[in-house]
Amino acid sequence: MLVGSATTSQRNESVIGTDERILVSDTTAFPWSAIVRVSVTFSDGSSGWGTGAMISPNDVLTAAHVLWDETTSGYVTSVTITPGLNGSSQPFGSYGGTGTHVSTTYQTTLSSEHDYGVVNLSSNVGDTTGYFDYSSAFANDLEDKTVNTAGYPADLSPTGVLMYSASDLVDFTFGNRLYYNGSLDTFSGQSGSPIWIYDTESDTRTLVGVHTTGGSSFNGGTQITAEIFADIAAWADDGTTSTGTTGTDSADSLVGSSAADTISGLGGSDTIVGGASGDLIFGNINVDLLSGGAGNDTIYGGQNDGTATLDAFGNLKMQDGTETIYGGSGNDLILGQYGNESIFGDAGADEIYGGQNSDTVSGGAGNDSVYGNRDADTVLGGDGDDLVFGGTGDDFLYGDNIASSTGSGWDTIDGGDGTDTAVYLNNFASYNLVRLGSDSISVNSFELLINVENIQFADQTISTDLIL
Repeated sequence: MLVGSATTSQRNESVIGTDERILVSDTTAFPWSAIVRVSVTFSDGSSGWGTGAMISPNDVLTAAHVLWDETTSGYVTSVTITPGLNGSSQPFGSYGGTGTHVSTTYQTTLSSEHDYGVVNLSSNVGDTTGYFDYSSAFANDLEDKTVNTAGYPADLSPTGVLMYSASDLVDFTFGNRLYYNGSLDTFSGQSGSPIWIYDTESDTRTLVGVHTTGGSSFNGGTQITAEIFADIAAWADDGTTSTGTTGTDSADSLVGSSAADTISGLGGSDTIVGGASGDLIFGNINVDLLSGGAGNDTIYGGQNDGTATLDAFGNLKMQDGTETIYGGSGNDLILGQYGNESIFGDAGADEIYGGQNSDTVSGGAGNDSVYGNRDADTVLGGDGDDLVFGGTGDDFLYGDNIASSTGSGWDTIDGGDGTDTAVYLNNFASYNLVRLGSDSISVNSFELLINVENIQFADQTISTDLIL
């Protein structure tokens, strides 16, 4: 299949309605400088192109089907990267790929949910072009958010040498797929185009997905989830960042091996990916992104290796660290520590404890035990039969997840101390509430509430004292 000429319907990225793509006339300024044409040659000698984005000084993120020849079930034979290509002008030159990576799942299934890949380069051209940050966004977080893309479409530039951009809202997500229509038009040749969010206040652009497919009603991309983030980080790990198992006082990117690793971030804002096997991970000081990856992992957020301080009452207080923590697949033990943390257990039967501050804690898939711990937390069981504990503080408690409290699984919600609220997303009339004891209530026979003071529905909030 020639990337850029769309020999399969899956690759037929579409202009839906009015074409609102904009020609990028100056490709030397970021972010356009970090968007690359990916030229490939297949084993039969045919060639084509897609699009990609610089994500490090010498790594490019693109679509898997740009790099994997589904006809011969093998990698393309050559890859050339041209950042900021603009007609006959190559302002940053062209560079051959030294390595290509797609997931084994994509190689065997060709699933669009795994349509992402990385090209390694021998040159640190990204230091000149700039490169995108990338982030694993939780499911449904991107719905109704404005995203941007750019690439080299074959309909407006038949030889794939002119860059066009577009932006619009994400209409909906399904699994790890993003779907959009309206003004976010694409065409063949834009496979692998970055999908990014622009924060005007901080003037930062964060890559959250890869454009891959099109259709008559919606175009689509693969969202960067925690597990996809782990793949990308591992493939891009080639010694240009601080690698290994112990970080520094600066911002490090640490990627574990296939064995069981012990990884410590120390100071700085670190990104830590455990990889395969059961890892022991310490976030340490500052704002970290921690991902356990595969295996049964133990993850500590905000573990202090710095100077302890005294609080207002003279008690010893560890230094705060604010983390986003993903357990990944496997049965994980995650402990929050200090700072405001966002903790996601992901797949597997996880045991999760929030830290000492106000945290968001989600069990994800599997039968999880989720504890808010101290302060006012938001605690979500996720899918499966979960145990949800608020701990101290005034907590908001969900048996399922924040987007669809549908009653899947049998959940037990224990508010603990404080004034706690169990949250349901439908109207009050949709639920059958039965008092079982002085401090316990059954909800539709699929959830048990204990020590919960309020129940919030879509149309009203009631005190549990009113349930007789």
